[in-house]
Amino acid sequence: MMTARTTTLMVLFLLLVGVGPYRSEPVSPRADNQLVTLWANDETLATFDFTTGTHGSVVKDGELILDGTQIAFNVFEKNQLSYGYVRGIVSEIIDLGDVVIDPVDRPDDRSPKPVLNLFHSLDLRDGHFIYRAPIDREIRHTEAQKIFKPLPRDFLVSFEPEVGHTYVMRFKPRGEKEEQSTVLKLLIIDFQPGHLLTFRWQKL
Repeated sequence: MMTARTTTLMVLFLLLVGVGPYRSEPVSPRADNQLVTLWANDETLATFDFTTGTHGSVVKDGELILDGTQIAFNVFEKNQLSYGYVRGIVSEIIDLGDVVIDPVDRPDDRSPKPVLNLFHSLDLRDGHFIYRAPIDREIRHTEAQKIFKPLPRDFLVSFEPEVGHTYVMRFKPRGEKEEQSTVLKLLIIDFQPGHLLTFRWQKL
């Protein structure tokens, strides 16, 4: 029969060796593929920095510093997503719309198949945007390719994001070569005016 002392010693042993339910191994998400929520009523959680995968804003001397961020929600315009507000950083965002890829019916497979949002298939290969479709098809996305036009000067742009839409974004320090650009895609998951904006993003 186990005594209270024996039980305590066993628990301590399990904690030390990391066995069973006492073991904890936190997993850090990839910095370039995250589900992110921006909160409309907390300025420190309403912005995002794609270079670090964090909200990025800093409070200093009673001011909110956004120099390390690229997008802001409900900060400059009510219920809108803004970019281009950091001096010296040029950027652009293009809305690719609410596009889905339809499955293909196969005679030998009659199981129901859902559509797939463009975001999950869109890729950048050798400077060209492509997306994969059923039956091993690779299709170029000409609208996304427009993100490689010369970037505008750094000025504030705001728009209302739309749920289900895929966006592509490009930004870089002004004066740097195009090769220094960061290119990424975003999928708007949830948008609750006055409350939150949730999106998935991934570098390309």
